[in-house]
Amino acid sequence: MTDQTVCVSPRRRFYHFAFPCLEDRYRTGKVSASDYRHLKRCRLFPRLDPEADLLERAFPNAWQRLQVYAKREGLNPWSDEAVTGYWHGHHEGIGHCAVRLGTVKEIKPKHTQGKFDSFLVDCSGSGVFVSNPFLFPLKVGDLVYIHWGKITEKVG
Repeated sequence: MTDQTVCVSPRRRFYHFAFPCLEDRYRTGKVSASDYRHLKRCRLFPRLDPEADLLERAFPNAWQRLQVYAKREGLNPWSDEAVTGYWHGHHEGIGHCAVRLGTVKEIKPKHTQGKFDSFLVDCSGSGVFVSNPFLFPLKVGDLVYIHWGKITEKVG
């Protein structure tokens, strides 16, 4: 898989950051089975952009907050500038829900088929182990954004 930070569409970027919430939203009945299957399939195919209406329906809280942010900034909500600005600096959350920037400090390979490697990421002096569901090619020292224990974007 190639480095997905290059030429990522705004919808794909929104999806990367919202994806960590998908399992919980499905388990609690907030996402339909068909939407869930389609969104899970999108993870496997990096060139498949989820439709805007699907993202808006599956992640209404993030969509509403993105709209507020975009309006305040005078941007189209589905512009790259709006989506990136919202997730990088205006997605408020506490604990695992917060979007944080960190540095990969350690990579722990998994030897179990179907399991992701585990990455120790330093976020402001606090280390957290996270997974890499989008299979970004990572090495120690890389900057990444994390959300709900998952790497959602590789910087640079």
